Amino acid sequence: MAGLDAAWIRAHAAKLDRNLRHEILSSYRPPRYTPCWLNRVFLRWRLRRRVPVIIQLNEGCGLDDCHAIASLASIPGGPKSCVLKVIRAVAAEVPISHIPSLVEDARVSRLTYDRPVRAFMDVAAPAVGAHTRTSRTWRRRCKRPLPWASVRWPTGCAGTTS
Repeated sequence: MAGLDAAWIRAHAAKLDRNLRHEILSSYRPPRYTPCWLNRVFLRWRLRRRVPVIIQLNEGCGLDDCHAIASLASIPGGPKSCVLKVIRAVAAEVPISHIPSLVEDARVSRLTYDRPVRAFMDVAAPAVGAHTRTSRTWRRRCKRPLPWASVRWPTGCAGTTS
């Protein structure tokens, strides 16, 4: 039953972000060891969960289309949506049950899961110059003898070979 409801995900896979697809599919996946009649009740309950989404619009869309999509994405009594003018997008928290109507809208080009940005050190370190700073201090430290190099371990200690 749930497989038929989730057919829209495969039909609009090009418009959905990989992480957003994973979130949606995990909400459709039934819990283990529950009877099927109870899964239908749980499915309705899980589809009400809100997911943070960035809704990107097509190139020909203007600011009024952004506001129209924002009003479509916002729920009465829910958090407000934010129009991002620079990238022609709307940031909102949308229930999973409203995502199929957003994907089928002709003005929407892509839906992306709004997750925290993480900087990876292979990108972030050269951007701030941390690589050159650490390599200089590492060279300075390597020229000095290590503080424990001159310590003589007593014979008979566990783990030493003398």
